[in-house]
Amino acid sequence: MTERRLVPVLLVDDDDNDIVLFRRALMTTGSAVRLITLNSGQAALDYLSGANGYGDRQQHPLPQLIFLDAHLPQVRGEQVLEFIKTAPEFRVIPVIILTGAISPNDALRLYGQGANAICLKPISAPQMETFAAIICRFWIESILPPPS
Repeated sequence: MTERRLVPVLLVDDDDNDIVLFRRALMTTGSAVRLITLNSGQAALDYLSGANGYGDRQQHPLPQLIFLDAHLPQVRGEQVLEFIKTAPEFRVIPVIILTGAISPNDALRLYGQGANAICLKPISAPQMETFAAIICRFWIESILPPPS
C-alpha cells in the first residue's frame, strides 16, 4: 500500500509515552492509517495552517481525523479545537478529545465547541489496542469522510 492511500490521522499529545502507545496500538489494528504526531498545540496550529515548514500538503496532508489531548501546555487543546471548528476548511474534520480526566463543565464546553467525542485515555497497552481498533473500525473504516 502506498503512503498516499493511507488515511492521514493527526495525534496531538505532549506525552511521548502516550504517542508510542497509540502508534503501537494503531499498528495492531491493520488499518490503513498514516499517523502524524505533534507534541504541542502550537505545532498543531502550524501544521493545519501550513506554516513553519508544513506548507507542502503532499508531505504534510490535512488529516481526516484528529485526536487532540485536552491538556496541552501553552496553546491548550481547547484553543486548537476552537481554531479547527471555526475555520471553514477544517471544521468538518472530526476531532476526538483525549484526556486523563475531565469535569462535566469542561466536557460540556468542549462538546459545545464542536468536539465529536471526548474519550478517557486508555492507560494500558491492551486497553489502547481495543480503543484503537474500535476507533479505526468506526471513524476510518465505516464513516465516509468529508470531500477534500
